[in-house]
Amino acid sequence: MRYALDKIFFEKKKMKQYKKKKKNVHQKHPDHDVTHGEKFLKRLYESLRQSPVWEDTLLLIFFDEHGGFFDHGKFSFFLFFLSICNLLMRRKKNKIKCVNAFLCIVPPPLAVSPDGRAATDVTPPFNFTRYGLRIPAVLVSPYIEKGSISDRPDPESLSQYSHSSFVHTLREQFTPSYPPLTKRDEISLTFEQILSLDYPRQDCPTQLPDVPSNEQDLLALGLKEAAYGAMPVNGFQISLASAIAPLCGASYNDVMAHSKNQDTMGRFVMDCSNYFANSEK
Repeated sequence: MRYALDKIFFEKKKMKQYKKKKKNVHQKHPDHDVTHGEKFLKRLYESLRQSPVWEDTLLLIFFDEHGGFFDHGKFSFFLFFLSICNLLMRRKKNKIKCVNAFLCIVPPPLAVSPDGRAATDVTPPFNFTRYGLRIPAVLVSPYIEKGSISDRPDPESLSQYSHSSFVHTLREQFTPSYPPLTKRDEISLTFEQILSLDYPRQDCPTQLPDVPSNEQDLLALGLKEAAYGAMPVNGFQISLASAIAPLCGASYNDVMAHSKNQDTMGRFVMDCSNYFANSEK
């Protein structure tokens, strides 16, 4: 890195149990209001940007999962199928068929096991030798070139950007002689090359745009379709709804019958999921 980080600051998201009142929860996980998370990031960035330590700051924004949002990269149907499969396996009538399907489509190992151990409480045992779905990560620093998008590593390589990259980067920065915590930490890519500037930029905005909070804000921005869920559905959303449909016995035709817009498709997915969750186990 071009400079030293004197301190590491972790901001823990304010979490509340799912069934409690979900007011001002800072996470972006469904079914919370994601605008609270956006406002939190806005406050955090602006506080750092206007502080005297801005030119010695690297803000890393990680997510623990992909959130079900669109990904332009190749989608791994296996991983999404497995999540549905695990739900169906809870019912004895589906267990055998689901396990057979699972065994037929397991891909070859794509990652290094962190510690060589395997989870044996699932069938078949899971040895952690594959990566999961891609997740977003945002790095903010005056030492990063404006509009930078990191090159995607070779998909066939064992070394990838992952949550372990955070640990590996910190270890290289503060304790380079300290041994890796795990094998996954050892092979993960680090972020040093992304901080490519010799001197801090002076054009970073001091304030970010306000976050729309409700229908009135969206309408004021001229986003009438977004305000009322009238945006058209895309192929990715149809694929997700089609994967959910078997949980309530629906067909592809049922999915397309609810594809008028994102509102009707979203209601179909929620109704189908609720049917499965509330049906007899």
